[in-house]
Amino acid sequence: MNRFQSAASVAGSLGERRRAIFNAAISAYRAGQAGLYQALLSQLAVAAAGGPEGSPQVAAGSDSGETAVDLELDRGLDLAARRDPAAEGILRKVTQDGQGHPRLAEAWLALAELEMRKPRPDVEEARKALREVGEGSQASSEARQRRDYVEIWLATVDGDLGKAVALGEVFLTAWPESVLVPEVQLKVAELYYRQADFANARTGFEKVVREHADSSFADTALYYAGMSAAAVMTEEGVDQAIGLWEELADRGGDLGHAARRQQALAKRRQGREGEALAVLDKLMEEPDVDVGLRRLLTCEMAEILIVLAKSGVTVPVEASEILREMLKDEDLPCLWRLRAGFTLAASQKEMGNKALALEACYDAVKSTESDPPSTPDEYDWYFKAGFFAVELLEEEAQWEAAARMAEVLAESGGARAEEAGKRAAKIRLAHFLWDGESEAPVEEP
Repeated sequence: MNRFQSAASVAGSLGERRRAIFNAAISAYRAGQAGLYQALLSQLAVAAAGGPEGSPQVAAGSDSGETAVDLELDRGLDLAARRDPAAEGILRKVTQDGQGHPRLAEAWLALAELEMRKPRPDVEEARKALREVGEGSQASSEARQRRDYVEIWLATVDGDLGKAVALGEVFLTAWPESVLVPEVQLKVAELYYRQADFANARTGFEKVVREHADSSFADTALYYAGMSAAAVMTEEGVDQAIGLWEELADRGGDLGHAARRQQALAKRRQGREGEALAVLDKLMEEPDVDVGLRRLLTCEMAEILIVLAKSGVTVPVEASEILREMLKDEDLPCLWRLRAGFTLAASQKEMGNKALALEACYDAVKSTESDPPSTPDEYDWYFKAGFFAVELLEEEAQWEAAARMAEVLAESGGARAEEAGKRAAKIRLAHFLWDGESEAPVEEP
């Protein structure tokens, strides 16, 4: 940085001085010296204006890529890439100060992308920015390509999936040599998938795998090709999905474990629980399975074991055994305590141990006293365990206890709290459980 400043002071021409100041400013920015950067930015603006308006020196400076506008644009783009909130203000000032600048389209494109990243994007504001990019000779081929790419995402954010698909197809026709082609192909296939057009989705995903096998998108495409095949809900489609996931698992990438789990789920849907259990058992032996997935697999294995036991199939281990082992973990998060607790209750009931099933339900509900549910999934398993307890108590004609459990659920504030309150009132009314100190509520029709 100091050397660049020294070079600027002894420069033999306007171009050399401008270049030295520009490089010094970049060094100051990277070093985090904001004050020095602003001072060099001011010097650069003066250096770029060092000649009569329209003179060769000034014209050369505006096209050199070393002007104050270039410098601020690069800073704004760098901050935008790092999602720094200061980027938007810098880029908007560039669009005001840099009228006619050859790189102005980059600022407008970045502003459109920043708008789309906001929690509540202003779609019209993003569209305005894209319109500023221009057409033909007004914008470079790279800028127009990026604009067409951003418009696909803008239509997606706006919820117009049909338009997004059409824009994606236009992009692939207009820019067949673009490095963005595999990503856009994947996006178009995903949009078909979201619209339940599984045939076109699968075709699109497999095209990515076939034409861009070495890209970073290939594994994702192969995974969702399997999802698309399975979504058709035919035996042939599920078998094809299992084959696609086998291919993905054999690749050994990040989605290998997810592919194996999908294989197990598909086999369960086909009624091939024994094969599904074998897939999950093998996956559990993998040393790099993360703790979250391991907990999920444990619960799913237990569910399969319950089905097998119900059908009279001899299994090497009982569901209750692996669930109790899981519940020994004192750091087990709320979601897994509830899911494992409910599944344990289901396994005990299947074995004819209603008392142990009820105990598992009570333990699951009681465990939330210190760590209450807060997400939809946690509430889902909370209510499953709680309502299961109510059903078990009703089967044993323990009406007072059933009403109290329903009232506990009603006080939780979850999505089914109102349902639980009505269930409690119905039990009390049906069995005359009001103690006389308060009037029984009128049951709603």
